[in-house]
Amino acid sequence: MGEFQFGHINTYARKPKAGKNGAARSVREILGEADRVAENSPHVTDPKPPVHLAGMTPSELAERVEDLLVERAIEGRRAPRSDVRVLAAAVYSWPEHVAYYDKDRLDAWVKDQIKWHAKYVGAVDCAVLHLDEAHPHIHVYTVDPDARRLTPGCKAKREAEAEGLAAMLPQKDICKQANIAYKAAMVAWQDALHAEVGQFHGLARLGPKRQRLTRPEWRKAKEERIAAADALNATRKHLYELDIAARLEDFCFDHQRQDYESKLKQQRGELDALKAEKDALESERAALEGEIKGLEFDARMSRDAAKRLQQEIELLEKRRDELRDSGGHAAPAGKPTPPKRGGPTFNP
Repeated sequence: MGEFQFGHINTYARKPKAGKNGAARSVREILGEADRVAENSPHVTDPKPPVHLAGMTPSELAERVEDLLVERAIEGRRAPRSDVRVLAAAVYSWPEHVAYYDKDRLDAWVKDQIKWHAKYVGAVDCAVLHLDEAHPHIHVYTVDPDARRLTPGCKAKREAEAEGLAAMLPQKDICKQANIAYKAAMVAWQDALHAEVGQFHGLARLGPKRQRLTRPEWRKAKEERIAAADALNATRKHLYELDIAARLEDFCFDHQRQDYESKLKQQRGELDALKAEKDALESERAALEGEIKGLEFDARMSRDAAKRLQQEIELLEKRRDELRDSGGHAAPAGKPTPPKRGGPTFNP
């Protein structure tokens, strides 16, 4: 054991619209397959009666569908048409082969799986176990006037379509947005299935191909999952022994929440470190820009001083040349030549 989980859910109508290649199947046909009616289960080479687990038998449920729809009528809505999907049918598979499965582990998984279905899908109107195919698997059925609202993918898709219409988006964008919402909701559904059931029974969330694991890595991961599952179940048993059922119901959620909070805290720490590093780099850049501006100012001042010095040198050289030409007796520049002695001379 210790392989990956498998969970699937679909919805069916009493008289479905014709699908591609006649693929649409009715509620009676689906329940007939669960009850191993020959014409409804041609894919089973050696059919055996199902093991009844909870609720009604498939044949009893087939007879009670109309009554349940009346009992569970949605307020303000008319009775569903015959082509409206009113049966949510889920399949959950156990990964061991029917020839060597561990009955105790299978029984423990079945119990948790049915409880989980009641919590995340709806009332368990019928649940049966099949042991006549390659792997043990259970079928769990829930009747509802609008079975699509029981599947998170369809619910999210409807909400996304309503938002797109309200925003008057193009039909192409609405469809794209709805498909993205559907996939995200079903991924979350599978995550919840693993968090509250799969991990307690050594099942992986994804298979080795999706995780890109080699055979030795997968075997090692399988051993670790089984050990972790045993530890989780030991803790759960201890909680039962202490008679704290209320705490037990929240245990799975707390375990997942603590893991998410730890990861979120780590990511926030890394983000804060990156922000601090960015701020330090910005400060360093600002300091370097200030230093560059100071150097540029000093360079301009130096150029101006050098220019003034050069002008002074040129004036001194010019004065030197003038002194040299006059034999060293040139009058100071800018002063008038004094008059000769004897007073001024007048010309008649």
